[in-house]
Amino acid sequence: MTMPGHQTRRLSRSLAALALGSALLLPGAAWAQSWRPKASATPPKQAQIDEAKDRYSKGIKLYEEDGLTDAALAELERAYDLAPN
Repeated sequence: MTMPGHQTRRLSRSLAALALGSALLLPGAAWAQSWRPKASATPPKQAQIDEAKDRYSKGIKLYEEDGLTDAALAELERAYDLAPN
């Protein structure tokens, strides 16, 4: 049994959209697995907590006000590395 032409085109478009969507999601999924917080056996010192708070605030500002997602992410990761709580 063969499919009419319009069904074949619809299936081809659906498969192409699925392939494109998968390709766009893969880099994000790969990145999400690349960053790991640094484990620390000792609790952070007050100076580290203060710096982490400053970096967190700066990261939020960079994201919300300036739209600089890469810079914001770097600040937020550093804040978490300093005081992961």
